[in-house]
Amino acid sequence: ARYADFAALQQYCQRVAGVVGRLIARILGFQDAAVLDYADKMGLALQLTNIIRDVGEDAVAGRIYLPVEDMQRFGVPASVVMRSAPTPEFAALMAFQIGRARKTYRQAVSLLPAADKKSQKVGLIMAAIYYALLNEIERDGAENVLTYKIAIPSPRKKRIALKTWLFGFRP
Repeated sequence: ARYADFAALQQYCQRVAGVVGRLIARILGFQDAAVLDYADKMGLALQLTNIIRDVGEDAVAGRIYLPVEDMQRFGVPASVVMRSAPTPEFAALMAFQIGRARKTYRQAVSLLPAADKKSQKVGLIMAAIYYALLNEIERDGAENVLTYKIAIPSPRKKRIALKTWLFGFRP
């Protein structure tokens, strides 16, 4: 699986995560149909986080979900990813991907209608946990995604969930 540019990757993400986001938004209920735009964008943010987290695991399976255009711009040949051989260029590419994902979380939250913040809390909890994962990947060294998978321990997930339930999610 390869994607020439971010637009192609977005289309893939819409098919695997945006649809799920819309389904969950409908299950949770909403007053304003604009919540579906929020669901699409949040699905993209979550899927981008999955892609970042799983770069090494996907490479072992012969897949690279990072856009070819981005890899070329940062001077990262596919062989770097496939060999799990991080370089400074790969680290810069991953910093860019993390920035893109963060921006997408901010855009998603800005699309959530005020009237639906309460009904969509479960999705916001998941977003907060994934956002914390993104921060942890960056803190650990984003290039390390090639060699091991970072995860948030369950007790920390529970604390994030409680905090988000009480105070909301602000990326």
